[in-house]
Amino acid sequence: MSFSDLRPAARRLLLLTWAAGALSLFAITIRSLVNDTPYPAPWAWLSFLGMMVIEDLVSGSGEDARWAALPRLTLFAAIIVFRRHPEITMLLALAAGPLASMIKRQSWFVEVSAGAQWVVAAALGAAAFRTAGFADTPHFVIATLVAALAMFLCGPLLSSAVQAAETDTAFGRLLFKQVGPCVLMTALGAGLALAWRTAGWQGDALKVGELALVGLLGVFIGFIFGGELSRFEANVRRLANWRAVAVASLMGLVIVFAMPGLAFVPGIVVVVAMGGWAVHKRVPGAICGALGGLSNVAAVAFNGGRMPVVVPGPDRAGDFTDSSHTALTAATRLSWLADRFPMPVFPGVASPGDALVMLGMVWLIVDMMLRRPRTGDAAEELSPVAA
Repeated sequence: MSFSDLRPAARRLLLLTWAAGALSLFAITIRSLVNDTPYPAPWAWLSFLGMMVIEDLVSGSGEDARWAALPRLTLFAAIIVFRRHPEITMLLALAAGPLASMIKRQSWFVEVSAGAQWVVAAALGAAAFRTAGFADTPHFVIATLVAALAMFLCGPLLSSAVQAAETDTAFGRLLFKQVGPCVLMTALGAGLALAWRTAGWQGDALKVGELALVGLLGVFIGFIFGGELSRFEANVRRLANWRAVAVASLMGLVIVFAMPGLAFVPGIVVVVAMGGWAVHKRVPGAICGALGGLSNVAAVAFNGGRMPVVVPGPDRAGDFTDSSHTALTAATRLSWLADRFPMPVFPGVASPGDALVMLGMVWLIVDMMLRRPRTGDAAEELSPVAA
């Protein structure tokens, strides 16, 4: 579908969005020229790039949509985290929006609209923090609420207006459906930003960002080789048993909280079950990931429930050890499975099991994007796309 095929009202809204995006881009660029302090952690914005694209691929507008949508959770979190460096949020929006639309193979005007819409939201959020201030808690809360309102205006309100102008659906009905999810996702975004800035939770938040980047790598490779997200969704729906996943997750949480000393037990159960399922379903990427998970669980189980870590020096032991990690010593068992390999760009170290998990994740995503589900009675198995 071409831009000229859109209804006049929808075209006008998109043109206004593009103009607002260009103006916002210009304003933040000028603002960044007076900020001579570079952001010290490139791994942070790389993580948010991955998370924003993945969120849009999962919950954004569909492949055949003629309008864009905001990644309300991750973009809102980025606005809060990078409030001192709005140019970072702008660059993330400018890159992630069109990239997600391109991977979904949407029309060119949707790609442009995504970039513009995300940049406007980033600019308004940055303006909220700059105007209200964030030096103390009251001003920070006010700025956060104003930024959340900006997310609503640039997200559900604008997307509903374009959709209503292009279809025969009532604007009020479209907007009403998005109010609840918007409130929930912005609240979760504030929680993600809090975790990102809290020392006790930052490690877990960073792992989420790392997984998002690995997932994005898999999606991008699948896209390059002609894979489709619709195939990925169909294959996952066909293969996954969500009831079993929910029950296993609940049992794992009960064991972790009731018996902290046996916290590694759910990991053993999960990776063994995952490996058996992957072998039965003939999913090589999942087999690779299960082997990596089993390697990590074995290292934890044989070392008192904590993962051994190679510490660069005695003065940095506190940076690498906590309640779930311990410094590697001569008494460490299965030391070759410990966290020992420095990660490029990202802080910390990785284990051989981590490498297998990441490889398996990329392999699984590419495989699911390239495979075409069979129809009919024999649809349980998957047939690879002919080369």
